[in-house]
Amino acid sequence: MKKIFLALLVVLSSLIIWLPFLGKWQLPGWDLNFQKGSMVLWENFDGPNYLIVAKTWYNKADILSKFSNPLPAEYYPAH
Repeated sequence: MKKIFLALLVVLSSLIIWLPFLGKWQLPGWDLNFQKGSMVLWENFDGPNYLIVAKTWYNKADILSKFSNPLPAEYYPAH
């Protein structure tokens, strides 16, 4: 019985979280535009920027020589 309850809880909480994305709703008080669906989640993804900093230890010369991102090298130490 506990396993069924836990599984139901997981499914319902996941549904509640994903409902605005699936329904593409505009929620009052939120600054997110859910009309784009789940792409809203990836618009401000900074993962690659953090990886560049982690692999170069903020060394500007390494950033310029090892990576080919279009942003200036001064941008990455900000992360």
